[in-house]
Amino acid sequence: MDIKEQITNMIIEKEWGFAELLQLNEVSEKMADGLFNTLPPQDIINLIWDWEIEPEKTFGSLYREVAISCLVKQVKKQFQTHFEAAKVSFGETPKPKPVQVKAEKPSSLKTPKETVKKTSTTKKTSKKTNDGIRAIKGVERL
Repeated sequence: MDIKEQITNMIIEKEWGFAELLQLNEVSEKMADGLFNTLPPQDIINLIWDWEIEPEKTFGSLYREVAISCLVKQVKKQFQTHFEAAKVSFGETPKPKPVQVKAEKPSSLKTPKETVKKTSTTKKTSKKTNDGIRAIKGVERL
């Protein structure tokens, strides 16, 4: 039920005396106060969102300004917390020297050619050609 319907129901449900209605400002204030206590916050915000507070300044624009201002304070507060724990260094600090480690291929990754050592008993499977490049025995160069 929207606000207009609720107000209409409040007016219709009560039997009004003429003397009460002559004090319309007081009656309206009491009804508005009672209605305010029963409305959800979203309905109240919707009601006043476009209310003009000053020329060309609505509640919605003021609400945004206040909300942004509060958020800025919270952001600054969080930065301050982090700044208090931060460490700053001015000037040059010595750079650590890189450590050189000789990496060897694990034996499990070596190919069969790498694991076989050439010895005098190993049979040569290639022959040296005239241009200095070895070719597999039995293969002729063109």
